[in-house]
Amino acid sequence: MVLVATQDVGAGNAIAPVVAELAECFNVMVYAGDTSRKVWESLDHQLVETPVDYTRAVAELKPVVVIAGCSYSGPGIERKLTRQAKKLGTPTVWVIDSQIGIPTAASVVDTHTDVFPDYLCVPDEKSKQTLLETYPQVKDENVFVTGMPAFDRLIPMLKEREVIRERLRKQLGIEPDEKVFLFLGQLIGTSDTLASLIDALNMSPEISLIARFHPRDRDLASYQSVLSRYSGRLIDSSAIQSTEQLLLVADFVGSMYSTANLSAIYLQQPAIYLLQEASARNEMAREYRAESLPKIPAVELGAALAAFDVEQLRTQINDLLQGRLQQQILSAQKEVFRLTEPNAKKVAQAIKTIVSI
Repeated sequence: MVLVATQDVGAGNAIAPVVAELAECFNVMVYAGDTSRKVWESLDHQLVETPVDYTRAVAELKPVVVIAGCSYSGPGIERKLTRQAKKLGTPTVWVIDSQIGIPTAASVVDTHTDVFPDYLCVPDEKSKQTLLETYPQVKDENVFVTGMPAFDRLIPMLKEREVIRERLRKQLGIEPDEKVFLFLGQLIGTSDTLASLIDALNMSPEISLIARFHPRDRDLASYQSVLSRYSGRLIDSSAIQSTEQLLLVADFVGSMYSTANLSAIYLQQPAIYLLQEASARNEMAREYRAESLPKIPAVELGAALAAFDVEQLRTQINDLLQGRLQQQILSAQKEVFRLTEPNAKKVAQAIKTIVSI
């Protein structure tokens, strides 16, 4: 039997497709805490109602392995079940669901041996390198590069990319040669970031703009005055509810530190991490519990851009408009962020290897 623990939505989204793979050869039991419950409740997996006291779960269930996420939401079921398993000698595996700041992800967990997992599944080689440099106690052979299973859902979209793009652009009345920038807001830092983005875009008014805001953002009215400063065309995208579909509509995608940037990268779209404003940089550091702005592996690997000041942003937009950067970005995306096969299969295979050790 395999015991799974998830704390937040990100962990649930990352591990759910892995459970679907493992369920073919293991009995899988899921303990879901906090916001990850909504993920499991929508799926046909066995969900254990997490008891108030689950301190003896591993001892009573006797799983062959404990798989957990690496949530940023603080102490919870992932850490507690990892600690139990470590005490009993049960192998523990963490599936890192964030490509940003591997050290900060792992540092949410104390580096004491009783809570640090035996094995880790990470998104890419850069993340593995960073993890090994940050935590020398981790053995190279105990870190598996498996990609990010949460993005396996994009495989059908990637296969039909051009067909979907053409259909949706026609739906929104976008001309074939019209260049479109998609801005995706977040809960903090959106106003400043959008304002400086518009200042940069006004240098290239031939670019049309779609602005989509966070579904929990209640400050939407205040953004209208910012948008009114744009000298180019503003496109009403309300006819398309799916943000992921909008990624294919656009020619360029920009957000602060949203996972939407990673979705764009997996869909082979140019993405810019918009960090030109201090409010966005500070919030990103806070979100990843880092003292300073964490490195962005996708940017270091050449699969995305990052703008840390307005002048840099203007240069990047102009270079993209002139077609100077797309090919090198695409090459890096295809090399590192491949969706030719489900990443969940890679994680499941790593789990099977660990169980057989």
